[in-house]
Amino acid sequence: MFALIALVLLTAPIAFAQTAPRAETVQPSPRAGDAKSQLFQVVLLTASIDGPESLTGLPKNAEKAIQDIKDFLPYRSYRLLDSGLLRAVTGSTSSEVLLNGDAEGDREFRATLRYRDRDSGESFAVEQFILYLSPDKRSTPLPAGYAPVAAKKLIDTSFAIASGETVVVGSSKLNGSGKAVIVLLTALPKS
Repeated sequence: MFALIALVLLTAPIAFAQTAPRAETVQPSPRAGDAKSQLFQVVLLTASIDGPESLTGLPKNAEKAIQDIKDFLPYRSYRLLDSGLLRAVTGSTSSEVLLNGDAEGDREFRATLRYRDRDSGESFAVEQFILYLSPDKRSTPLPAGYAPVAAKKLIDTSFAIASGETVVVGSSKLNGSGKAVIVLLTALPKS
């Protein structure tokens, strides 16, 4: 008799826990057809006050955008550092692309973007665009107890862009050397 009572007491809480309703804490992910994505091209240029006036290695859309604003900037020469494609999903967390900052591959930039659709996918609100400069990759290993240097935020902005349009996102001076990085973004049209 004692064994039967013990068995009932041990199984009762387990049965109750299995039948009690569970709180749902995870939001269901959107179905593949529900989320809209957009492909963006990020172009990273270096601009210099010194040297001959030139546009070296720029894609046609970047060259046109620089020609449009060239009179407002103090720089004479522009050179392509790197470009990359970034696919972002509307309304989701940020998407990112890594860009090489120099010929030796020692400097690296990271561009992050978060956007949402406007006007049925013909224009977009870039809610946040950030360009980070990562620490020098050639740095020596740190001694125990020291943290690595954090990436430096160079540009943090928001803006509107239409499909097929190229926007000059911003520029940031580099170490007082008369040089700057300039970032351009193109919302590639859907084919």
